[in-house]
Amino acid sequence: MKKLQRRKEKGPAVALNPEGVFENTGKFSAIKISQGELPATIFNISSLVSIDLVYNEISGIIPENICSQSAKLERLGLYRNRIYGEIPSGLTRCRMLQTLSLSFNQLMGSIPTEIENLSSLHYAALSRNNFSGIIPLSIGNMSEFDDIGLE
Repeated sequence: MKKLQRRKEKGPAVALNPEGVFENTGKFSAIKISQGELPATIFNISSLVSIDLVYNEISGIIPENICSQSAKLERLGLYRNRIYGEIPSGLTRCRMLQTLSLSFNQLMGSIPTEIENLSSLHYAALSRNNFSGIIPLSIGNMSEFDDIGLE
């Protein structure tokens, strides 16, 4: 089941074409999808502010080009899914990101040290994954950062 939400402004939202590819057709602020593969094309929606895919059966990787088109992204919620691979360094292009929720997935590798470049980030939930390495000390220097979940 795919559920699309759009802003209250008039005009078209995002369309899912027959191939399952999202097309940016107008003002759009949030997206919710339940089950299936994480469609990399949702990260091409320039007006997207929130991706909320928590408690689903979504699988796949977070694409390297995240936020190259959706620079307005403030919330990335992929909590309790089957997301695997590493946190891409491209995540640091999400300059407006305030909330990062990646707990309870199958992510691995290290937490990118470039995460310190996310100057708007307030909260990061990264627990219950398979991360290795050390937590970047630079996280403590982030001015807006309030909390990180790493248990």
